[in-house]
Amino acid sequence: MGAGASNSRTRIDPPLAQRKATIREISSRVLIGCILCLPLAYVVLRGFLSNPEFGHPFALVNFLRQ
Repeated sequence: MGAGASNSRTRIDPPLAQRKATIREISSRVLIGCILCLPLAYVVLRGFLSNPEFGHPFALVNFLRQ
């Protein structure tokens, strides 16, 4: 037998579409994504809430007349 040939069976992982995902894997990926997203979400929410017109009713008719 050649150097590349081997009788031992090697384990080949199934493709991602066929692999079963555990709750722990999914939750850890969601947690990492949320942590990475927090700085951007903070900036966007701070800008949105600091708008002086936030919380006041929006008059579409008056807006269109301007």
